[in-house]
Amino acid sequence: MSIGLVGIIAGMLLLIILVFKGMSNIYAAPICAVLVILTNGLPALDTFLGVYLGSIANWMTVGFAFAILGAMFGKVYERTGAAEAVGEFVLGKLTSGKDVSQNKVILMSLIAVNLVGLLLTWTGVSGIVVVLSTIPIAFSIARAANIPRKFIPAMMMSSGASAAMAAPGSPSIGNLTASGILGTTSTAGLVPGLVSALLMVVLGIIFMYRVIVRSVEKGEIFTEIDEKRTVEEEAERKRPNFWITLLPLLVVFLTYAVFNLNITICLTAGIALAVILLSSCLSNPSIKGIFDMLNEGVTNGTTVFFQVSSLMGFAGVVQQTEAFQKVMKIFIGIEGNPLLVATIGVVIFVLFTTSPPAALQLGLPAYLPAIESGTLSATALHRTAVIATTTFESMPYCGAAIISMGAAGVSMREGYIYCFVTTVLIPLVCTFITTGLFMLFPGLA
Repeated sequence: MSIGLVGIIAGMLLLIILVFKGMSNIYAAPICAVLVILTNGLPALDTFLGVYLGSIANWMTVGFAFAILGAMFGKVYERTGAAEAVGEFVLGKLTSGKDVSQNKVILMSLIAVNLVGLLLTWTGVSGIVVVLSTIPIAFSIARAANIPRKFIPAMMMSSGASAAMAAPGSPSIGNLTASGILGTTSTAGLVPGLVSALLMVVLGIIFMYRVIVRSVEKGEIFTEIDEKRTVEEEAERKRPNFWITLLPLLVVFLTYAVFNLNITICLTAGIALAVILLSSCLSNPSIKGIFDMLNEGVTNGTTVFFQVSSLMGFAGVVQQTEAFQKVMKIFIGIEGNPLLVATIGVVIFVLFTTSPPAALQLGLPAYLPAIESGTLSATALHRTAVIATTTFESMPYCGAAIISMGAAGVSMREGYIYCFVTTVLIPLVCTFITTGLFMLFPGLA
């Protein structure tokens, strides 16, 4: 093993350790990037200024809308009580009837959050925007079901959202990237893809249900981040009408997924409509109260923005190293079933880059000759590769994990293990189940 590869692995492990210890990755990521730079013999200053900061600059061109506007949109739903209105309505419908047990409420809560993540992602909303959008909804559902707060990040990063990102027909960045490289459609590998998506959701709900029930049986309960906030105060809050709360969400969905407008325009329109329709439910519905609400969202979003930006810089440095290029060539050159080898390669590339499109762009072109010769199915590769990208993109230093933990007010040590199972381990299992289905039944490709 070369010193360069050791440096990359050490940098990744150090980043995980520092994040778990509570260090912000705004400065943890550049520290680890410098370690990678030095151990790989890259020109330190030129690489840091050109590659690290250059990767951050590239992310900034698209990250503003996801981080800043997404946080503002979520804050409006939180502060106006719109999120609670959605959560209470959904839970009320799912748990309607007499003598509803706590366990049933927990199960229905998990189904509700997964459905929200599944539908939003499958209709074109990106993963980080889905997390930002479901923060207040997940909180309101957890509050109503008395689910301990440490489980909220895993609820936000639900297996439903992961399944939708990998599912046939989804306008996800993975499907779009694979289609562009392989010349396939977004519905490639339809049957195995749907089986995998369903399996992800079911396994995720089963796992979360079991751990939450055990926790509740031990006496753990939901607690507010703001200790001054009480159940009585929540009950007395004015709630907006449920159907009105859906209108801003519908505007964002239609403008983004149907009319294909830029996400900045979509979220800005959603925020403006939400402020107009929902501000009357603020505790202080004055102009100052509205500005305070939006300012709080901007503050939260700015922190998230720079946290994610730092990670983009770290990933950019890793991809620049010769050691990474050698690893890529090794995995591409492994002999064996071409579909299995390609799937493993994409999984490894996602682990190193934490970026699904980067992993696909690095891995898939190398297998085009095998597709042209007929030894590898393009549709099978499309589906297994896209599912593979949903695995290690959710490491503890990824944007969605950081956003979820920060929003829930829990540490990585408290909450990440549940996210790891639902968004890394379960998708990893489903990746190889799908690969196995294509290998056993080639006609499904």
